[in-house]
Amino acid sequence: LILNDCQLYANNAPQHGGAIQANGAELSITRVHFANNHAGQDGGAIFSEGFLEIDRSTLRDNSSGREGGAVYSAGSASDKLAFSLLASSVINNAAAVGGGAIFTTSPGLMEIVNSTLQGNRANSGGGIQMSSVAELINVTVAENDASEKGGGIEISSSGVLTLSNTIVALNTTLNGPPDLSLDPSGTIAPESATNLIGRNDSVELHCEETDPLVGTSANPLDPVLNPLDKNGGPTLTMVPASGSPAIDSGTPTDFAGGTDQRELPRLANGDGENDAEIDLGAAEAGLAILVNTTADEDDEEPGPQTSLREAIALAETPGTRIVFDEVIFDGEADDVITLDPENGSLEIADRNLSIDASNIRDSSQKVVGVTLSGGEALRVMRVGSLSTITLNTLTIKEGRASGASTAENSGGGIYNDGT
Repeated sequence: LILNDCQLYANNAPQHGGAIQANGAELSITRVHFANNHAGQDGGAIFSEGFLEIDRSTLRDNSSGREGGAVYSAGSASDKLAFSLLASSVINNAAAVGGGAIFTTSPGLMEIVNSTLQGNRANSGGGIQMSSVAELINVTVAENDASEKGGGIEISSSGVLTLSNTIVALNTTLNGPPDLSLDPSGTIAPESATNLIGRNDSVELHCEETDPLVGTSANPLDPVLNPLDKNGGPTLTMVPASGSPAIDSGTPTDFAGGTDQRELPRLANGDGENDAEIDLGAAEAGLAILVNTTADEDDEEPGPQTSLREAIALAETPGTRIVFDEVIFDGEADDVITLDPENGSLEIADRNLSIDASNIRDSSQKVVGVTLSGGEALRVMRVGSLSTITLNTLTIKEGRASGASTAENSGGGIYNDGT
């Protein structure tokens, strides 16, 4: 069975596979949206006993009365690929017993690449409960919850998990380990590369790096992710915010180095410093351009200072992040960019970028961002057509719209023709 560009909503099965049950047959799913499906037993959206491939799809708000809130995989012979999840989002699903997003017990292999598992919940394994061999490459497993153990991932029975360039953080439990839980017979493979684990007190991690990004319950490591949102591409993602330790911290793999979950380029210089490296997680933070002056300059020749206006002009690569120098923008009251009337409003046309000031804090470490002012003389910003712009932690003030046309007289702070 092959499904392309379909939607499966509000289906119900008393036993398995609220939307689809595949009895040993191959099932290929591309750009499909599953939502609000329910199974009384296993596989709220999908129950598969054969090869299952899900690509660029969304599974959300599905539920099961037992295992696999979204997906239950029990297919394929050992040493063969049973389940492949690529560039997809599995969000807000629930299982009464195990595997809020995914439950896999197949003898075959599970592979998850460039995908996001967020907001799922179960008794054990809020994100994933697995007793198979699995590999996660550039995956974000965040904000999932389990009543007992493994808010992010529960490795049970003889499960063997390899993690590469993956974030497992911000997950919660009432009792057991919040991010990773490992039964005595489970294993984290020695081949695992660099990963970010928010809280780990009990699982022995094998990493190629000598100083992996691993926190504890006493000292959690915050991945500093933006909320789940539309950040380009067909699925929702959680993009690393400014200051995230996930930025430029990855290790090249056979799968990394091409595109991220949104099909935007990997290997972008996400911190605006040094060389480009792969980010951890499903979504690449993107190329970063560092604004290091409050002056509203528009120099034709590049110099040591880059203004916000100049950064916007330079941001030609889709997914570029414009960030702010924490030395120049130190969280004080003078962190204001006042536009020069001679340069006009900030005009953003034919761009896919974000302006992110979420790393700017005051002396008490409160996030305060950056202020953009029209100086009571002109509109602050106009977003043109064919543009997708994300603004994070900015204050827009003292803008004035003026002119002869309706467009010129509207939108004192921001006039938006884009998305």
